[in-house]
Amino acid sequence: MSFHEVSMNDYFDIKQAARKLNLHPETIRDHCRAGNIAFGRVGTRYRFSNEHLEAFVSKHGSPARRTLAKIYKRRKHVRS
Repeated sequence: MSFHEVSMNDYFDIKQAARKLNLHPETIRDHCRAGNIAFGRVGTRYRFSNEHLEAFVSKHGSPARRTLAKIYKRRKHVRS
């Protein structure tokens, strides 16, 4: 695929990426600054390809799964 064949529909903005990963947009920005998520910029705006988001999930795990694990751990700790 050449540069001219890529449309903006092939990319997610920060809010869409946050929804897809079940994270807050500021958390997505933090991961970008830390180098955990590959991204591009259009002006000052972040843009993410689906491949970049999938790579993040495969490397760091599902944020939703980690959140559930933390909740379960806290509940277990409280009951003990």
